[in-house]
Amino acid sequence: MARSSKKKLDDPDAAQSMPKGKLVAEKLTPDIQRAKAVVADAQAAVASAKLVTRTAQNRADKAAEDVVKAQAKLAKATSKLGAEKMTPEEQMRRFEELARELECDESEENFGAALRVIAKQKPKEPDIKR
Repeated sequence: MARSSKKKLDDPDAAQSMPKGKLVAEKLTPDIQRAKAVVADAQAAVASAKLVTRTAQNRADKAAEDVVKAQAKLAKATSKLGAEKMTPEEQMRRFEELARELECDESEENFGAALRVIAKQKPKEPDIKR
């Protein structure tokens, strides 16, 4: 029957002899089916886009939380050091005090002596057990 309907639609004389309502209904049915398929595809695409958006928003929220936590840790660490309140001169003075406490010095002779001690050391032979 589908073939005969197509022939009737293609044949201008047959189309004129058919009732007008039936001709329109037969012609619209495939168009309606295609339109429904397009609508279904569009709805699926919208649902997918919403899912992607929600996922991206969740990741952005998590990243924002991580940033806040990291900033809090940094603030806590710098407050322990007192570095945020120190001027460059105070930082330099504090560095020098710590270097003295650790018995560091600027003497080239002491540096050379320490380097010679390090350079004289022979690397240990690895124990190879068989």
